[in-house]
Amino acid sequence: MPAEYVDIVDRNGNSLGRITQRSRVHWNGDWHRSAHLWIENGRGEVLIQKRCLDKESHPGQWDVSCAGHVLAGDSTRQTALREAREELGVTISPLELRSLGTVRQCFTDGNRHDNEIVDIFCVRRDLQPDTCVLQEDEVEAVRLISVAELEKRIAAQDPDFVPHPAEYPRLFAYLAKR
Repeated sequence: MPAEYVDIVDRNGNSLGRITQRSRVHWNGDWHRSAHLWIENGRGEVLIQKRCLDKESHPGQWDVSCAGHVLAGDSTRQTALREAREELGVTISPLELRSLGTVRQCFTDGNRHDNEIVDIFCVRRDLQPDTCVLQEDEVEAVRLISVAELEKRIAAQDPDFVPHPAEYPRLFAYLAKR
């Protein structure tokens, strides 16, 4: 598989005019962009994915519906749509995406320094987990969880869930208005 490249940005998301291999960005600690997509069904449930056990970060933990690094030259919207197709086998129209805003996400795990500017999107789709075609090297499983249960688990800092302290409040606020 050919190497993938990402644009390097400053901590405000402004391009620095250079790229690096996606495989190196976390080891270098470079700021870069990613997109997270939440799929909600309008019945008070969201689709979550369980990350594969061989993932570098948060293996085996439950996470957003799908997510990915923004490849050099791409937009976060393009990335959200691409990741839905790749990870879940779901085709989404750009018009369906609702922006929940942008957050900074930083964590250090050993020698890895993940500094991301994350654009968060949500889409309403009546999707059953068994209709998803999972990308085997990324996604172990998917399931629906009630927003109430997700809020409870996040508030309890459940170790089975990837921590997104700046992201979850935006998701819950958005879904409360729906």
